[in-house]
Amino acid sequence: MYYIGIDGGGTKTETIVSDRFGRCLGSSLISGTNPNFVGADPALANVAEGVRLAMEGLDPLPIAHVAVCIPGMRKYAQEVAAALLLEPLRITAASDTMSTFYGALVKEYGVVLLAGTGSFALGVAPNGKTVTIGGWGPVIGDDGSGQLIAVKALRAAARQFDGTGPPTLLTDKIKDYYNIDSINDLKTKVALDNVSKLTYFVRDAAEAGDLIANVILRETAQNLADLVTDTLYQLEFDAEITDVALAGGLWELGDLLTAPFKALMSGVYPNVRIIPAVFPPVVGALLTAFRADGIRWTKELLDNIGTTIPERKGSK
Repeated sequence: MYYIGIDGGGTKTETIVSDRFGRCLGSSLISGTNPNFVGADPALANVAEGVRLAMEGLDPLPIAHVAVCIPGMRKYAQEVAAALLLEPLRITAASDTMSTFYGALVKEYGVVLLAGTGSFALGVAPNGKTVTIGGWGPVIGDDGSGQLIAVKALRAAARQFDGTGPPTLLTDKIKDYYNIDSINDLKTKVALDNVSKLTYFVRDAAEAGDLIANVILRETAQNLADLVTDTLYQLEFDAEITDVALAGGLWELGDLLTAPFKALMSGVYPNVRIIPAVFPPVVGALLTAFRADGIRWTKELLDNIGTTIPERKGSK
């Protein structure tokens, strides 16, 4: 019997397949499956394609359970089951909050801060109290997210064009990215699903000393620290030591983001331990599939996952 975890967002989707003992047998990495970004039909098609790629070369054994941990996908659970040719009872459709939590901490309490295309903080206290802050999506706003970094970069370029803001290296980088001659052409180029990669141009501009890019990253660090401190406050973690695990691709920006974030956190909650995620969210999705089918997360199962995660197939 196979267990499958799927973790998707606005720009990429990871799928992992294992047996009931946590021995990972295949995986894939393809483009986005958040229906709010790419649309429902392309999202469902990508989910099916990700599973197909991850199961290439495997024996045709039955699929016991699939956890689909993708924002906005819960209302499409029936359609996911149909796309994968499975009974609906074998599908758990959820957001990426608990899968991120389970993967990052592999325990029942603590705080996970996800910073990727979107952002949120999820905290669980020892008494079971749960608090989630953020995760509102690109329209209402994901503070500290890659999407918001990209939006701020676009705004900076627009202000320079209008003559209401200072010059910034971001302008030329954005023109190159969209293959345009004038920032004014952004009005017909920008869409929700094509801005998040601008995040890395902000990092590059900041490393080159660009003032605006550095301000954007400092504001992002503050936004992310606020997510965690507000979560800890609502959980009433006054002086207790707890782990805060950092998950999501935004931390690949390195010290330009992590250093100010850690400094801000230490000034408010000095006893908090900031740690890297134990596993990526896709493993949290796999753990969600096990849990939904009544399989406990034993040390043997977790060790098997940790030593057998295979190479990814597919492309971004």
